[in-house]
Amino acid sequence: MFKLAMIAVTGFATLLMSEAFAQQQPISDKVPPITLRARTALPGVYGRMDHYGYDGKRGNLIVQALGNNTVEIINSWNRIHTITGLEHPQGSVYVPGVDRIFVNSQSGKTRIYDAGNFSLLKTLDFGAGANADNIRYDAAAKLVYVGYGEDAGGAIGVIDPMTMERVKDIKLGSHPEAFALEQRGSRIFVNLPDQESFGVIDRATGAVTKWKIPGNTNNHTMVLDEANHRVFACSLQP
Repeated sequence: MFKLAMIAVTGFATLLMSEAFAQQQPISDKVPPITLRARTALPGVYGRMDHYGYDGKRGNLIVQALGNNTVEIINSWNRIHTITGLEHPQGSVYVPGVDRIFVNSQSGKTRIYDAGNFSLLKTLDFGAGANADNIRYDAAAKLVYVGYGEDAGGAIGVIDPMTMERVKDIKLGSHPEAFALEQRGSRIFVNLPDQESFGVIDRATGAVTKWKIPGNTNNHTMVLDEANHRVFACSLQP
């Protein structure tokens, strides 16, 4: 049974300030917790949500309403626009400079929109049912990375956001879940749950190394603590 979707949006200003405070202060019980500021109702939106993106130029939260086949644009606690015509949108990223939003869908399509007026500029197709999922922007190299593909066709595709062309693919051998890009190095760390592994990609050469962890079959989310040389991953189950 579908229920009216509600998004609890805590506000990026609050999150960023909390993060800055936490970095400056020693970890203790005196660090204030993140608290709920407001809720944004989305009438007419049904089903579950997936990953969020953020347009820092305008302060727009980009919400993948996967179950509703839409992308909802939120600003100042209000929905300001809806992008329709998507097939289970899963991930998005805002790319400054070119001022564009890249949106991935389960259908295997990456759609590129003008971030100002949300007009569709181009659609890149990674193949029928290619399950385009997580997406990241490499600001130093000015490239967009797209996780896509199932089974042996799993890969990370590389897009030039200026030309909006797909420039290469890095084969991984199974579907990639979340991945993280080093900022002071050339590596990409990627969850490969179907292989019970983490993949480590050299962005300069395209070489892939896999760290096998037996039983690690549900590693989906990931964050890189680059300063302390740690990768954190969370599993869906248990």
